[in-house]
Amino acid sequence: MKKLVSVLLFSCLCVASASAWPTSTKILSVDIQKVLENFEKAKKTRLEYTEAVAVAEKELRAVYEEVMKINDEVKELQAKADNSALTDTARSKFKAEATAKGEELRKKDLELAQLRQDLNKKLTERRQGEIAEQFKELEAVVTEIAKDKKADVVLNKLSSAFYVDDSLDISDLVIAKLNGKK
Repeated sequence: MKKLVSVLLFSCLCVASASAWPTSTKILSVDIQKVLENFEKAKKTRLEYTEAVAVAEKELRAVYEEVMKINDEVKELQAKADNSALTDTARSKFKAEATAKGEELRKKDLELAQLRQDLNKKLTERRQGEIAEQFKELEAVVTEIAKDKKADVVLNKLSSAFYVDDSLDISDLVIAKLNGKK
């Protein structure tokens, strides 16, 4: 008896919800990956970002090379300080120089770590800002096209649907509008 009541209740809910759903819902789709790959502004900002990363890597590499040079100097001074053929005075002098260079190395190493952290933060914030700006433009164009086509829903073709007929895909229209083509 409980099963029968449950089945009847479920059936009533299905019928009620089906009648509440609009009968002519127009759904479109957009392939966001395709749009972003073909959006000229997005291509340009990706290229600029790649160039900024290369500049940052060059800057990091220069400081890293300084760290390695100082490290080699410390090793050389320590080797001289450990040389038993030298007088105690000379060895003490090299040991003091090695200690001073070691402190310089520690500071330069900290500088390198801070620079790496700062550059990563700067590049990440830049990229996130660029993506957010591109998505605002994308959203505005998708909304405009959806309204022009009297659509009720626009799905991201790649992540929100298992299947979307290609005739519903407005990606090329979005790309054309974003790139200033009518």
